[in-house]
Amino acid sequence: MIDPPHGWRYGFPKPLTLGEGQSLQDWLIENGYPPAEINVFGIAHMPCRYWTREIEEPPPYELNAHDIGEGRKLILARRLIAALRANPDLIIQAQGENDR
Repeated sequence: MIDPPHGWRYGFPKPLTLGEGQSLQDWLIENGYPPAEINVFGIAHMPCRYWTREIEEPPPYELNAHDIGEGRKLILARRLIAALRANPDLIIQAQGENDR
């Protein structure tokens, strides 16, 4: 992570992802940091904060009865939509049934 001076104004701190052969100055400008801020200190003497953070793996997901029921409803809704697209007359028939 990198946090240049007044970085909060420009959406920092951000993960530092320098491309091959890319300079820090170009990367900062590309990520929204204004050149005028860089010129205040000069890129060689800019007091940026750097740190690393570990990315935790999410816990393994376990299905429960609610998830299974919601998945079932989604599958049935998709089948219904496919049937209606294949035969739009079903909507007219359903409206007739409702009117009765």
